Amino acid sequence: MQSQKKEEKVADEIEDLSNKPRTSFTSNELMSKWNAFAYKLKDKGSQGLYVTLTKRKPELKENFHLELTVDADHQITKLEEERSNLLTFLREELNNYGIQLKVILSKEDNSVKHLSSKDKFMKMAEKNPALHELRERLNLDIEY
Repeated sequence: MQSQKKEEKVADEIEDLSNKPRTSFTSNELMSKWNAFAYKLKDKGSQGLYVTLTKRKPELKENFHLELTVDADHQITKLEEERSNLLTFLREELNNYGIQLKVILSKEDNSVKHLSSKDKFMKMAEKNPALHELRERLNLDIEY
């Protein structure tokens, strides 16, 4: 069964799409179809992939190439499993068989930062200096 899936995947990659239509489309049309696919996944129970597809918008580049930035490696893995279905859906719905997808791992630091209670208070007090006055009036100790 796995070899059959691999053969189908190879067949999808080898399929000649050069003679198929390449109708132009707008960013709004792309987002409409992109979100429709994401909602189909959500309805099927793929909540994680739904979030991956809807967190950021894909960027439309030259020659109908799409770039999607994701936060983690596991999102790339899940997206790769669904790539052929996504591309087939977009190509058929937008009548453009030149659509390609590139997935990029975000370079932002997504690590969770653990702050002490004092650090949390100081961060909140930066945004709202009245917290210092409140702490003094109530004689609160922020270092517990």
